[in-house]
Amino acid sequence: WSDHVKELLSPCPEVAVPLAECVRDKRNCDTCVPAANYVKELVQAGLPETEVTAMYAERFDPKEVKTIVIGDSPSRGSEDPAVTIVEFADFECPACGQAFPLLEMMYEKFGDRMRIVFKHYPLAVHPNAKLAARAAYAAGQQGQFWKMHRILFENQRALTEPDLMGYAAQMGLDMKRFKADIVSDEAKEAVDQ
Repeated sequence: WSDHVKELLSPCPEVAVPLAECVRDKRNCDTCVPAANYVKELVQAGLPETEVTAMYAERFDPKEVKTIVIGDSPSRGSEDPAVTIVEFADFECPACGQAFPLLEMMYEKFGDRMRIVFKHYPLAVHPNAKLAARAAYAAGQQGQFWKMHRILFENQRALTEPDLMGYAAQMGLDMKRFKADIVSDEAKEAVDQ
């Protein structure tokens, strides 16, 4: 981590210094600390050096405008929103779990003027994250993505296969279909994409 933040340039457009210097000097930049934390998460996830550098550049290069393809990702809210929030999350991630109630509050207050789009982003460091994401996908095939989304975030410490089957049964899902969808190639592709 230390090597990365000494070499990677700050994402702040007016500050052409390494990320570590921007953070250490407490420069007037709102993105240095989140950028350094992002690098820390990538390193903790065990990603190789080249991948950390590439992912940092992809997320924080100030010269690039990023277009996020919504596609058929689960979404809710206004069809003509003032703001669209694209959430990249892992159902087993504690930080994502902390963001969950905040996004729910925002949606309750502004749902008629905003749209939330969910993108699966299971991290390798979380052993149940991919299976939980596939469970959300499988519930979505029965029109219950957001209900499963809520249940998974409210039960982050209980995401084993038996737990997921129990949640699906409690929701009244067609269990035969759920069991087929959770292991389907379509579910794996949706989560991986």
